Amino acid sequence: MAKKKNVLIIIGIVVVGLILLTSLVSYSDEISALFAEKEKPEQQNNTQPSTGKPPVASLMVSRTRVEVGIAVLFDANESYDPDYVEDGTDYKGIVSYIWDYSIPDMDPEFGNTTQRQQSFPETGDYTVTLTVVDESEMTDSISVVITVVNQGTTVSLGSTVMIGEPIYEPIGVIGNSTEVNWTVKKDATQMNLTIAINGYDFRNQHPSTVEILLYNPYEKLLNNATISLIGGQTVEWSFGPGEIDVVGDYYLYIQCMEGAAMVSLDGYVNYL
Repeated sequence: MAKKKNVLIIIGIVVVGLILLTSLVSYSDEISALFAEKEKPEQQNNTQPSTGKPPVASLMVSRTRVEVGIAVLFDANESYDPDYVEDGTDYKGIVSYIWDYSIPDMDPEFGNTTQRQQSFPETGDYTVTLTVVDESEMTDSISVVITVVNQGTTVSLGSTVMIGEPIYEPIGVIGNSTEVNWTVKKDATQMNLTIAINGYDFRNQHPSTVEILLYNPYEKLLNNATISLIGGQTVEWSFGPGEIDVVGDYYLYIQCMEGAAMVSLDGYVNYL
C-alpha cells in the first residue's frame, strides 16, 4: 500500500507541474509586450531629431581676370543651409565663412560676413576657396581660379612733336619722321591708340601728307594709313587679341611725306 501511495503522489506532482508550465507559456506574450511598453518611452526620450544635411556653398566673383593690385569682389550670399528653418528657433543656419585666397604667407580669414574684397600681389593663378560651416559644424566648399596679370602698358609720345618741314617751294619737301615703340607682355587683350595730327605750314593752306605704320615684333605690318590734311585730324585705332598675340616690342612709325604736321599719340595696352 505504501508503494502505491508514493506513485500517486509523484503523478500528482507531475500534473501540477504541467499545469503551471502551460500557464506560463500562455502568458509569455503578454509579459513580453508589457516589458516592451515600459522600455519604449525611454528609447524615444534618448533620441535627438536631426536631418544631418550639410550647408551648400555658393560663390560669385566680380571678375576672374585682374591686374596686380586690383581688388576682386567675392560674394557668398547665395550660400544656404537646408536645415535652416525660419520659425523663431535658435537655429542659426550658416554660422561661419572661411576664405582662403592661396596667397603665400596669408592665413585663411574667418568670419560671418558674406562678401569680401581681395587683391593679389603677383601675377599667376590663385585658387580661392570658400568654406561654409553650419551650427552642427558640417561644411561645404567651393573654389574659383583668379588669373592675375601685369598692369597695363601706357603708350605715349609724352608731348606733341612736329615732323616734316614747312614748305617754302611749290614742289614741297619730304619731311622726317618720328617713331614710338612699347613692349606688349603675355596675355594682352586690347590695344588702343589715339593719334592726333594737325597740318602745319608757313604758306597759305598748303596740305600736309602723313603716313602711319604699325608693326608687330616680327615686323609684320598690322595697320597703316595715309592722311592728307590742312587742319587738325584725329585717328583712333583699336586692336583685338588676335592682332596682338605676339609678345615683344611693337613699333609705330609716323612719317611726313609732304609738308609738316604736329603729331601727338596716346594709347594703352589692356591686360584684363
